[in-house]
Amino acid sequence: MEIFNNFYDIFLNLFPRDVQWLVSLIVVISLIAAFYVLVRYHWGFLLLIVIFLPIAIPALRSFFADVYGSFLYIWDKIGLTITISPSK
Repeated sequence: MEIFNNFYDIFLNLFPRDVQWLVSLIVVISLIAAFYVLVRYHWGFLLLIVIFLPIAIPALRSFFADVYGSFLYIWDKIGLTITISPSK
């Protein structure tokens, strides 16, 4: 994850400071669109993943933790904060 964050910082430094938030927003929207296309056109592959999910839970947990960390890192670069309040 650290390597991704460093490359992302280098990429953002190519742009002026006042448009870096816009570049980060475009990256987030692109990632969401890519995930939508993946789900839409490769539903059979995703069905196999669900079937073999019990075997892959540890790997998926690590993968989605990294994806979530990357999302929060990019979101922080946009300049917004996410707060999660504990449920009662």
